[in-house]
Amino acid sequence: MCRMALVISSSPERGLEEKMKEAWKYNKDGVGALYKTASGAIKLYRWTKTEYFTKIEEPYNRLLLHVRASTGGVGTHPFNPEGGAVGWFLAHNGFVTDKVNPTEFSDEIDTMRAVRVFARTYDSTKTLKENTLNCMKELQENYAGVFNFLLYNPFTDQWIAISDGSLEYLQEKNRLIIASDFRFDNNMNARSRFLRSGFAMVGKGLQVQETFKWGER
Repeated sequence: MCRMALVISSSPERGLEEKMKEAWKYNKDGVGALYKTASGAIKLYRWTKTEYFTKIEEPYNRLLLHVRASTGGVGTHPFNPEGGAVGWFLAHNGFVTDKVNPTEFSDEIDTMRAVRVFARTYDSTKTLKENTLNCMKELQENYAGVFNFLLYNPFTDQWIAISDGSLEYLQEKNRLIIASDFRFDNNMNARSRFLRSGFAMVGKGLQVQETFKWGER
């Protein structure tokens, strides 16, 4: 499966993306990195094959990283949902299958189904919890699969983490990291906590606002 991480830090980070890529070396189907520098510059890079990856040359205090193991289709995370969710970026670990036409194949990456649901259900006047629950309700009604998602908005500094069994997090005074696993750092791995399957966590910057249940898993 894919690997992914969201890093929120009060001080500039450097090199975490390299450590993650090396630890997740069996994921060979592309790397995507959305990051924000200390000066506030927002940058997005996508490498279509992991072997093409080059390290981020400047320090960052926000990072959404995805290292892909393909389940079909063509595309490199994170994706921008657009629609009503302008400014948001989504990364996915798992697969999404249409309940009506589960054997239908397409060159489009399956994550785009979830991207469209989030774009359609998102309402900026609602809370992060409400938007998460509305999105997951429609997703579960129409699709099957494994729904591990990390979403980040670099303009508002809001984020959403949705666990379907494969998310961990490490919350420190000056840093929050949510990841599919912490194999990239033994010390972090020893201190990380699991976000239980069927639960979501939302927040802004370093602040975790709420943890709640989104489904029966």
